[in-house]
Amino acid sequence: MHLKGHSFREAAAILRSRWKVNITDQQLSTLLRDLPRRLPMRPVQVAEAALRSTPSVDDSAAAVINGETTDVRRNVQRILEASIEALPVEERVLLKLRFWEDASIADAARILGVQQRPLYRRIEKLLTVLRERLHSQGVSVEQIRELTGGTAR
Repeated sequence: MHLKGHSFREAAAILRSRWKVNITDQQLSTLLRDLPRRLPMRPVQVAEAALRSTPSVDDSAAAVINGETTDVRRNVQRILEASIEALPVEERVLLKLRFWEDASIADAARILGVQQRPLYRRIEKLLTVLRERLHSQGVSVEQIRELTGGTAR
């Protein structure tokens, strides 16, 4: 079960903090079990003209480089996800709110029920911890920049 990419525990924490839901994980799990399953998305038909205008890669060297780049990205992403998963639930929720859902610090403070001012330092500490963990796993700043679209420091 997930809520916008959050694990069950993270989703439960968000429900409790944002919506003031006061039920146990067991009750929430029972409620989830009783909900109907979502159907997978249906395939979309693409016009022939759109397929013709899509560039193809015929150069085998470019395909090899793209494959290697994809492997590196997957490895960096796997290490990043493992590093984030090792954090406490509230810290993971804070990072996901701030960086994946683009919540402001003020919004994150309201959702988590904490004061806004300390969150700035808390986020900086979390980023430092993540940076150190990634570095210890052999991930360079350049690889992080590539994965994040050039936004890493």
